[in-house]
Parts: sequence; structure tokens; C-alpha cells
Amino acid sequence: MFVTGKKFEGETCAYCCEVTATTDDHVFARKFFLEVQRANLPQVPACERCNGEKAALETELMILLGFGGRHDDAQENLSTLVAHRLENKANARIARELRAGVKRTWVMESGLATQALTVSIDWAKVERLFCYIARGLAWHHFDRVLFGADCVVQVASLAGNNATHVRRFRGGQSQRASASATALDAHKA
Repeated sequence: MFVTGKKFEGETCAYCCEVTATTDDHVFARKFFLEVQRANLPQVPACERCNGEKAALETELMILLGFGGRHDDAQENLSTLVAHRLENKANARIARELRAGVKRTWVMESGLATQALTVSIDWAKVERLFCYIARGLAWHHFDRVLFGADCVVQVASLAGNNATHVRRFRGGQSQRASASATALDAHKA
């Protein structure tokens, strides 16, 4: 059993809003970041069940999401953190599924068509993780607000099963969004 720090002692779980927290949780898992970027990540109180479910999603998705990074540390993250996780025998299933799902597609980048690799990803898992993150950020940033059981936090991606949303909004969006939608259309075909 986890033991919560005094910081959140007696607080309700920020994720399920149903039980008293048993641990502290980083809203964004530290393992998603290079060590030099891990300071001051927001933390919230979490129950053992929510913390465990969120951790399981993070463990799988930290490898896959690393391939889509567009931030300044993305290349270093991919070549160090993601590469190390792919070598870990505990992640052999994820590595096999990743290799099996790699495909090539064309994307528009700065007005130029270029070939890129795509990886298969379970968007339902991404959306579940982002629901945890949305609840955690709301608790952290908005004076410990809790979304009770009567409040639904819905997260929808503009890819995967929700690719039709991209096509629907294509007309009013930038060329990049349109190119991404075209790439998604090509990938689904």
C-alpha cells in the first residue's frame, strides 16, 4: 500500500473523487521527461487504484508517444529514454507491437511533401490517460477543484478512431492541419 505525503494527507483522490488518497502522483509522469526537465511537475493526491491504472497507461504509452514528440528535447528523448525502454525485456510485447505496426506515409511539412513513419497506437488508451491528466491539472491549477462522479471529463483525439473530426474541421484550419488530415486519410486507406 502507498502512503501519501503530508502535503496531501486527508485529501480526496483528484482522479476518481471518490476515496481518500493513499499516494501523491505526478500529473505528468516523471519518466516522460529527461532528468533535467523533471523539476516542478504538478502533483496531486491519488488513490491506489487510480495511480495504478494511470501508471499502467503511462508505462505503455511513454514509448509510443515518444515517437510523436515535436518539442526541443524530442530527439534526445527518443534516442535515450525511448531507446532504453525498447531494450528493456519487460517491454518486449510493446516493442513487438510497435515494430509490427510501423508504416510509411506522406506528410506535408513546411509546404513540402515528405515521407514519414507512423506507428500504431491505441487511441482509447491515450484518451484515458489524457482524462487522468485533465482531472489532475484541473485539481492542481483551479484551487483543488474535483470533478465528481456526476461530471464527465471527455477527451477526444483528432486521430485514430476520431479521424473524421479532422476531416470535418479541415475547411477552417491551417494547411498543416489539412495536411495532417490527408496523411490520416492515407494511413487509414
